[in-house]
Amino acid sequence: LDTAIIVGGEVAVGNVEGYFKETKRIAGANRYRTAIKIAQEYFKDAKEINLVSGENYPDALAVGVLAAKTDTPVILNPAEGTNEDVENYLKENKIEKVNIFGGKIAIERDF
Repeated sequence: LDTAIIVGGEVAVGNVEGYFKETKRIAGANRYRTAIKIAQEYFKDAKEINLVSGENYPDALAVGVLAAKTDTPVILNPAEGTNEDVENYLKENKIEKVNIFGGKIAIERDF
């Protein structure tokens, strides 16, 4: 294999750079910041996002297909409360539409 994009820090993914000729790692301090970094890197002009719990993996996995089809980023949020990084991302990028997946049990917040 020649190239790879590694998503997550070495704790989440490990040191796999040696298996590829060229690598790029996208990682934040936690899964929420990593999702935002992906959005900032590959969806710079996004006005629509998909918000899903960062704690319920089946929801995030399912929304990935929709995100690919609609060219919109997946942003992870804690199931309870708010995440300051997510709040800042929404404000700084003037997001116009938020698709929420998982229901009240998965994401409990007010918009």
